[in-house]
Formats: sequence, C-alpha cells, structure tokens
Amino acid sequence: MNLESERAALMQTSRDWARTAASGDLEATLSFWSDDAIVMPPGLPAVVGKPAIREFLRQTSAIPGFSITWEPERATVSNDADLGFMVERNRVTLAGATGAVREQFGKAVTVWRKDATGAWKCVVDTWNENPTERALMVGAVFTRVNVRCAHQQRPPRSSRAAVSRVQIGLATDILCSCGALRREAVANRKSASRTPP
Repeated sequence: MNLESERAALMQTSRDWARTAASGDLEATLSFWSDDAIVMPPGLPAVVGKPAIREFLRQTSAIPGFSITWEPERATVSNDADLGFMVERNRVTLAGATGAVREQFGKAVTVWRKDATGAWKCVVDTWNENPTERALMVGAVFTRVNVRCAHQQRPPRSSRAAVSRVQIGLATDILCSCGALRREAVANRKSASRTPP
C-alpha cells in the first residue's frame, strides 16, 4: 500500500470537488459527499444526510454574490487507506447589505471514507473563519487575555501589550468581562511592539 499516493489522490479529489462546486452543478457537487455525510457549518445546526445537504446547497447558492473555493493543505490516511482526513483552506465571497462583495478566509477539516467502488467520499465537513488565507501557519501565535471592558470598548493598555505578541497579519481573541469574544487584528508587528506595557 503506497500511502503517499493515497494522500495525493485524496487531495486531488478535494481539488476536483472545488472545481465542480465552482461550476455551479449542484448534483455533481453533492456527489462528493457520502449518503450519511454530516456538514457542520459555523454557527448553524449540523446538516445530516444528502437530502438536507442538497437543501443547504440550494440556500447558500441563492445568497447574492456567493462563491466558494478551497484547497487542501495536508492529508492523512489510515494504514489500510480506507479512511482519511484533510486540513483545508477556503475562500468565500458574498454581497453585504449594501451590495458590496466581501471576502472571507476559512479553515476546514474534512473526514473521508472510501465507498464500495474505492472512491473517496466526504463523511464529515466542518469549517470556521480564519484571519489569514492559509489554514496552517507555522509559528503562528494567538493570545487570549482577560480584560475589564465590554466588547464594544477599546481594551486597556495591558491587553494591548498582549496583542503586541501576535505575529504580522494575525489576530487575537480578547475575552471581555461581559463574556464576549472580540478580535484584535495586528497589521504591523513593529508598530505593535512600540505599545507601552
């Protein structure tokens, strides 16, 4: 069993799937999931089984300006090569309330199983938003700190110092006393490092 070729085949399946999804062919896109597949979109209930996934695809494709593309970054397969999973990145575009199209990066984990014909089928598909284009960032650091402020307010200087430890272009989640998570983006490490303690 050549596991490297199996990993390559699994990643190619995902790329083929992305091209199919971009074509707008709903049924062809649906065919990459298994009959018992589970899709877990961020902030929404799990979507279980092909009929429910078909309806989910119909609803998302009706969103103005919606498009999605993705690329696998890492694949792992079992020793008998009948199960596998991938870490993937995606890019979604959609129109906002004003009609302006915005872009959002995401990271995903997909779980795959071979069917009776030996074809890879996705059995679990889940993702969430990502602050950067790539899902796997070597050396990325995220800091979560408690601050005494509401999520609408600017954090105190102590929390801004913690934010300065985040690398270029990344973000940190600030856990406010009200229980809300707030994201601080760091665009320039040099300027952030000058933040007083």
